[in-house]
Amino acid sequence: MTPRKGYTLIELILVMFLLLFIALAVFSLTRVGSEAYLRLTNQQSLQSDLRIATSYLDVKLKQNDTAGAVMLARPPFADHEGESLKIVRTIEGFPYELWIFHYDGYLYELLTEPDSLVTPDMGNRIVRADDFELVYEADDALRVMISRFDDQGRRYQRERIITLRTGGSR
Repeated sequence: MTPRKGYTLIELILVMFLLLFIALAVFSLTRVGSEAYLRLTNQQSLQSDLRIATSYLDVKLKQNDTAGAVMLARPPFADHEGESLKIVRTIEGFPYELWIFHYDGYLYELLTEPDSLVTPDMGNRIVRADDFELVYEADDALRVMISRFDDQGRRYQRERIITLRTGGSR
């Protein structure tokens, strides 16, 4: 009798289970890697928003650092809570107010004429921000705190103390 060449059913089943195990390992490794990548890109996006916001405020305050121009005030919107940053500017001989405020999950800016009727959604979105706080540390030092929350509720905060050469205005 000549021996039969080929595979037995048990060998075939073992090979199939081995291939299935390898495929599951590859797919789970890919899933873990993609979740880590998404988590890192979301964290980088949050940190980027915070850097953009603090840099923007730093530049605006340094550009407009003149006596009595920078102050904390309630914005001219009826439904807005808390204080916002008000920068008084003169453009081509006319006075204007630049408002930087937090509204609807974003940091906004709005350039208005004094005592004009405006709403917060008339402003321009700058960057996403979940929390925005301004506090005078001293007469010439303004603390800016900006926060974002990730999907798990972790808070990312960036703060900066900006020294105003002209002393600011409360």
